[in-house]
Amino acid sequence: MTPEKEKEICSVKIHFGDIFENLKDGQTTLRVILHLGKEDLFESSLLEKRNEKLIVNPQAGTTDISKIHRFTGERLTLEQVIEGLNNYLGKSLGESSPLVLLLTEESKKPSRLLK
Repeated sequence: MTPEKEKEICSVKIHFGDIFENLKDGQTTLRVILHLGKEDLFESSLLEKRNEKLIVNPQAGTTDISKIHRFTGERLTLEQVIEGLNNYLGKSLGESSPLVLLLTEESKKPSRLLK
């Protein structure tokens, strides 16, 4: 294996709010983990910055370890995720919103190992 060749990720510990790069067809996008899932699957959403505002696209997609190009080392808090969703929607989600309740529960879960 040459030094330029990156190792394939074999296992990784994931947390709610972890940000990773997804590489597809030569394009890199940032994604944030919103649901830890089970087995080898988890849910993540597209993460963008527009006009200095963090944007979290609420349409999460199921993914697996093969989609992780690399972790950025950053992790969003629950509050940052909700703010990013509010920025995307252009309105504020209430604390009793089903999405906010689901994210709140997910943010309390311990990290887990993906293989």
